[in-house]
Amino acid sequence: MTGSDPVGYDPLAPHVMDDPYPYYRRLLADHPLYYSSARDVWALCRYGDLRPALKDWHTFSSAEGVNIEPGFSETIGPEILNMDPPRHDQLRRLVGHHFSNNSVGAYEAMVRAFAHELIDGLCADGGGDFAADFSQRLPVLVICRLMGIPLSDESAVRQLAHDMLLALSGTDEFNDVSTAAADELRRYMGELVAARRATT
Repeated sequence: MTGSDPVGYDPLAPHVMDDPYPYYRRLLADHPLYYSSARDVWALCRYGDLRPALKDWHTFSSAEGVNIEPGFSETIGPEILNMDPPRHDQLRRLVGHHFSNNSVGAYEAMVRAFAHELIDGLCADGGGDFAADFSQRLPVLVICRLMGIPLSDESAVRQLAHDMLLALSGTDEFNDVSTAAADELRRYMGELVAARRATT
């Protein structure tokens, strides 16, 4: 904590990630608009401030990306979260119906089936690491099914997604791994799209 940074909040610092809640409470109580010198980002901490900011994309643009670690946005590449209207709206219209209440409700049976399959596997193995063998696998299995990615590739896709997020560690070694993973995932998805187009 320094004079220019009264809270000393660094969202990626190990001690903060271990227990962020005291920092959140202090930010909400005393620093609803907070500048993190550790990450060179501003944070709006109260819902009442966030809601109008999210609607004012001219002032609070998403185009610079979620770049709390240098190079992270460049590694991940353009994505809907890092776009402003009108491009954001165009892409959202393409995928939005997949995330409506009705569509999400229709996914419940699929999610439950995957969950049961993973739990059955843990039971058959006499236990395991719940985080690695269930919590990390379930969302990737669901995403694979929704995107038409072969389930046989789930493990590889999960590893690539994990490696991409290593850029948040802030070390050059992990940034290199992250960039390579992002490139490989883009290549893989490009091949998948090309193959699908060739058969339609």
